[in-house]
Amino acid sequence: MSWASSGMGAGTTVGGFSGGWLADRTGSGAAFWLCVVFGAAALTIAWRATSGSDAGPAAQPPA
Repeated sequence: MSWASSGMGAGTTVGGFSGGWLADRTGSGAAFWLCVVFGAAALTIAWRATSGSDAGPAAQPPA
């Protein structure tokens, strides 16, 4: 739970900062697209982390 809580806190901090900065400079539309991009990146990272092909020897069950 500590990793999940830390990740959510860091993601909220980075997302809030980035979205606010972008909205101040370009408007709210670009900030909404930033959320879509960050969400797609998070899904890609999660999918690659849980797929068995890139997991390496550590994910293999012991023989």
